[in-house]
Amino acid sequence: MSKQLKTTITKRFANQVTGGLGKPSKMPGTAYGIPAALCITGSKLRKVPGSTCSDCYALKNRYVMPNVASAQYLRLDRVKQALDDHAFRTVYVDCFAFLLSKVDWHRWHDAGDLQSVEHFDLIVEICLASPGTRHWLPTREYKIVRDWLRLGNVIPANLCVRFSAHMVDGPAPNVYALPGVTTSGVTTSTAGNCHAQTSGSGHCDDCRACWDRTVEHVNYKLH
Repeated sequence: MSKQLKTTITKRFANQVTGGLGKPSKMPGTAYGIPAALCITGSKLRKVPGSTCSDCYALKNRYVMPNVASAQYLRLDRVKQALDDHAFRTVYVDCFAFLLSKVDWHRWHDAGDLQSVEHFDLIVEICLASPGTRHWLPTREYKIVRDWLRLGNVIPANLCVRFSAHMVDGPAPNVYALPGVTTSGVTTSTAGNCHAQTSGSGHCDDCRACWDRTVEHVNYKLH
């Protein structure tokens, strides 16, 4: 973060620039959701019975409340502005880093998903600007991440990218030769290893498996 912004930035300004961060009740830290209706792969999977997107949680309940939906579209507008305007991008990244300065754990896209290689590159820049925060990015946009890695880029150590399986009880995505990429899936069996589900607490509590790159696969029970 630049010294000038560090001395002048305020939380209110940072929220205006970024669209603000969410605070999911189940998880530690913060999240940054954008409209699930605009998921690229997810929009196709929603039409496939048995897919992990066929009954998307981010398209119902609290996620369709007007204040939540409008916040998601505002965040996406800010992302697009950061991708189109280099000067705004610098301020956007600095403001994001400011909001994360006291946050240990952050989840990308509790709703929505990556929109482009450039979008992923912006997220990586924010991760690099917030080294004290551990980031988790679940995604079904495998090609976007692969294309970004083919450019010679390296996923920073504080970012755990998890390729999410497309089908319930389906195989884990192939992440061979993709350093920094792990996987997750959804199961109807009792083989799930999500603490919030297996403990019965409904919360992460002290578990941070989703953010841990040494945990190669997280399996969530269908709910």
